[in-house]
Amino acid sequence: FDTQASITLDTVAPSGVFKAGDGKYATSTQVMLDNTDVIGAASMQFSNDGVNYSPVPPTGFSSSYQWTLSAGDSVKIVYARFKDVGGNQFDTQASITLDTEIGRAACRERV
Repeated sequence: FDTQASITLDTVAPSGVFKAGDGKYATSTQVMLDNTDVIGAASMQFSNDGVNYSPVPPTGFSSSYQWTLSAGDSVKIVYARFKDVGGNQFDTQASITLDTEIGRAACRERV
């Protein structure tokens, strides 16, 4: 009896760009991450420090994800880790300025 199998080796990682909030300012630590421009991902994780990623285990890929920034007004970096079904990993990051002082961010936008 003769059997044949075909195996496809997936070596291409997911790719693309994601945004934290509007990509400029947030007035709350709660931001929506926009993953609509990431392609080929099956799962995702995020981090505020680039070391400790959550959720654990990774959640299934979706075009958006609610995230909590670390406290304190400043420029924040959100790190993202996307994986495809073959385990290929794509690490990227996005920045946003957290400004919880009411109106301060809006004033800067007008300048």
